[in-house]
Amino acid sequence: QPKVENNKLTCQAGHYLLINNGTYNEVKYSGGVWTTPENPPKLRIDNSENFEKIKAKCYSNCHSDYISTKCDAPCSKPLYFENEGKLLCRNPDEVLHFNGKIISSDLNCDKTTGWKNSEETILPFTNTVTKVTAFCKPASETPKSAAKSSEEKKKGGLSQITV
Repeated sequence: QPKVENNKLTCQAGHYLLINNGTYNEVKYSGGVWTTPENPPKLRIDNSENFEKIKAKCYSNCHSDYISTKCDAPCSKPLYFENEGKLLCRNPDEVLHFNGKIISSDLNCDKTTGWKNSEETILPFTNTVTKVTAFCKPASETPKSAAKSSEEKKKGGLSQITV
């Protein structure tokens, strides 16, 4: 939930404010107006002394709303386990495509640092919301060097959310 401190509305680290379909790091209240700190402000809401009136919510950097799974056939949607931040292909014969890169392993979303595989940070988070594209394609449609072996696909015991 958003918190109000010193006339500023913020979320905990690794989360963003969602207000009227826009995402923000913080909004401040002054003179009867909620605004973002930029000049000119990205958001301005008049006469809303109570932050609940502006319907602000906190969303994690790893929220499924920030993952687009649109792709051209042949492809399929990956599985995303939001509580664990894990993104992977359903079929061991598929390869994960993430923001234009072919990823040779499953990805994990760390709310504060970014999207990682077991070896490196693939996409670090900055001070803005990062929207990503992810889909799975058959290994036969992918260069051989990037294809996954079925042994690398370990899905055990996660609660499933399909995006």
